Amino acid sequence: AIHGLIEVDVTRSRRIIRDHQARTGERLSFTAFAIACLARAVAENPRVQAYRDWRNHLIVFDDVDVNTMVEGEAGDGEKIVMALFIRAANEKTVRQIHDEIRAFQKQETSRSFIKAMRLLMALPGPLRRAFYATVSRSPHVHKKGLCTVAMSSVGMFGAPGSGSVGGWGIPISHHTLAVTLGGIGCRQVL
Repeated sequence: AIHGLIEVDVTRSRRIIRDHQARTGERLSFTAFAIACLARAVAENPRVQAYRDWRNHLIVFDDVDVNTMVEGEAGDGEKIVMALFIRAANEKTVRQIHDEIRAFQKQETSRSFIKAMRLLMALPGPLRRAFYATVSRSPHVHKKGLCTVAMSSVGMFGAPGSGSVGGWGIPISHHTLAVTLGGIGCRQVL
């Protein structure tokens, strides 16, 4: 695994999102923008989402499926974090990805799903790792069950200005490429 901590100037991107909000009254998701950029970059360099099968053959996918974590609501108003799979993200616009994220956030999550996820997380570490190792042996099963790349954001949880988390994040993932967006801050540039 290689970890890289970088800072990127997102001034222009945020300005475009603010201009869109001023024109339409709607605030587009910065995460949707970042996912669209990631998907296009991976589509130009598809080997970064390649996986080896059990015969050690390299499997390279054309579609970029992005696994991202999104905060949603359980039936009782409880906030929970769930995985959203954005299939063929490299073929979608920022608007389409934004709409998928918002639709996913609005749907209520069933109690049985939450219970099943809590049971999975309660399994001892060796059993969970064995599950993920089994999934990882087949690139096609991995793509279907976990996607080809992952993106998360430490700043997407909580409303802007209401104490949302910021800072850096280092992903630990079963993906060949995992990106974590940190917080957004102001920097003086010469």
